Amino acid sequence: MPIGKKANQLKAKFEGNNYYIIGAYINLSTTNYIGLFGGAQKVENLTLKNSYIKGNFWVGGILGYGVVNYCNNINTFVTGNNGIGGVVAYATSTITKCNNNGRIDGGDGQKVGGIAGISNSINDCSNNGKVTGSKFVGGIVGDAQTLYTEIEISECRNSGDITGTNSCIGGIAGVAGIVNQCENTGIIKGKTESLGGIVGELYKSARCCLNSGVIEGENYVGGITGWTNTNVIISDSGNSGKVYGNAYIGGITGLLGQSSKIEACNNSGQLTGKEEYLGGIVGVIPTDSKDPSDKEQSIVRKCYNSGNIQGNASTGGIIGGACQYKSLIEKCYNLGEVNGTGDSTGGIVGNFGRSSQIFNCYNMNKVTGINYVGGIAGNSYNSECEIKNCYNIGNISGTTKLGGILGNNANSSTILNSYYLEGTAALDEGSGSANNLAKNKEFITQDFVTAANATETIWKVEAGKNDGWPILNE
Repeated sequence: MPIGKKANQLKAKFEGNNYYIIGAYINLSTTNYIGLFGGAQKVENLTLKNSYIKGNFWVGGILGYGVVNYCNNINTFVTGNNGIGGVVAYATSTITKCNNNGRIDGGDGQKVGGIAGISNSINDCSNNGKVTGSKFVGGIVGDAQTLYTEIEISECRNSGDITGTNSCIGGIAGVAGIVNQCENTGIIKGKTESLGGIVGELYKSARCCLNSGVIEGENYVGGITGWTNTNVIISDSGNSGKVYGNAYIGGITGLLGQSSKIEACNNSGQLTGKEEYLGGIVGVIPTDSKDPSDKEQSIVRKCYNSGNIQGNASTGGIIGGACQYKSLIEKCYNLGEVNGTGDSTGGIVGNFGRSSQIFNCYNMNKVTGINYVGGIAGNSYNSECEIKNCYNIGNISGTTKLGGILGNNANSSTILNSYYLEGTAALDEGSGSANNLAKNKEFITQDFVTAANATETIWKVEAGKNDGWPILNE
């Protein structure tokens, strides 16, 4: 039987003194708050090895309910129906320096994690065990947002394979508020939506996170996160893992919520989507029920993609679709091949509208689509959209409405000081060609840069960099 219960927990701290408990066997499939300890004020410096722990709800390898630090699960199988953690099921305070390499199985249940099912803040923990469940499944924690949004996960690592049969599946967390300096190398798989290399759904911020694991899902799938809430910030993060899905697929996030920002992020992983909205950084910035103010606009800034992209409709090197009012894409560039089998394919953005803006961006690789194919953007569906200080040297190919800068300019969007290399697209194809005439390399490296830097030094040309083409001044 477990030591202590949630309602009658061990009142003192249990100090394990770095001892191992080996071969424990607990099988209480109808009992809640199960572990080596059912409930305890605090357990520290203890390792559980080669054991079996089974319960109903809130099952942890070492602890069902309470606080754990410096504890480990080595090759212990932990299973139950809801709220399952390799070390602790329900953590009531910060978890520090815990590790798991045991098998964690939540069956058809929710809130399943390699370290914790549900938690407060988590610091410097790691998982390399296989974790399976239904919804809210993570390599470190299943749910790190429900208790409150300011919960922070920092300096955590996952190398285990994480699988969920429902939504909110992540290499670090199924759902989280704040994630900093975390890394995933494990394979993440799900059958529905909201899958991310780091977090399935993100509610506040992610900074300095890296994913190199393969991500396979359906909708809202991203290298860092599948889906973000409003007013989220993602910065200084990168993905190098392959990302597969149906719709809303991004190298960083599948969906970027209203008034959210992504800055200084990059993707080098191959992206593949079967349906609509696929982007090297963001799958889609969706239309919202209300128009935000200028200060609330969603922004993607100082990001780049070098991974090859294969999508269907609305496919872009940086963003698949920028549909929110006054979305701003600036100081971004694409180096990867962009291929779309449907309409609206662009080197930077596939489809954009509602007064969105693309400023100081460039594309260096070929863009291939069917209808509405452009070196910077495939399709613009709003007259107040703007492309400014952009250039393209990638070849443009497709069936109809092909443009070196913009494929289809349906409502006379503005194109200013933006050019494409002569020979990459025919002059008489694509709307807006008169505003972005083909130019040679000398013009783009000199006249274009001079005009773009008229009020601020944004562009530069450096010998030995980017094959002599203009680059952004960091």
